[in-house]
Amino acid sequence: MTDQDHQHALMQTPLLSGMEPAVAARLSSAFRFAQFSRGERLITVGEKDRVMMVLLSGVVEVQLHEDGRLWRLAQLQSGAVLGEIGFFEAFPSRSADVIGVKAGVIARLDPSGYQSLRDVDAAAFELGMLDALSERLSETNAGISSLLQQTISEDWFSDLRRWIFRFGER
Repeated sequence: MTDQDHQHALMQTPLLSGMEPAVAARLSSAFRFAQFSRGERLITVGEKDRVMMVLLSGVVEVQLHEDGRLWRLAQLQSGAVLGEIGFFEAFPSRSADVIGVKAGVIARLDPSGYQSLRDVDAAAFELGMLDALSERLSETNAGISSLLQQTISEDWFSDLRRWIFRFGER
């Protein structure tokens, strides 16, 4: 696929699809495209990086290793936004690992690309980000609610509290 094909795919994602086509085209031109393979690490916990990604194809898993345990936090597919926490933080530090499960393509936006967006279509891009983050928060809340409705041991609650407080410190 060409960059133009990737740009078109990016324009179909939830981040840009609600915008006027001319605005989405301008915004998508600030992204760079890269392929990833199964098992490839796209984001590493603790890494200092300010690149945000949109998953155009493939599948990735968000993981956290803590106290010798592997926590599989989410499996994301096309249209998902990755790395937005580190991208928008003043002092970025990646909060989880993101690993390719099925090979695909990502659209990458670095700070200089974002700055070019802010100069032209800042409001449209930021509204798209708010929509994407709102959807992610709703999905996360639903998942937590479902977990809490199950019979859970006190150890699990302790682990959950520690995990929530750990991310609240960032």
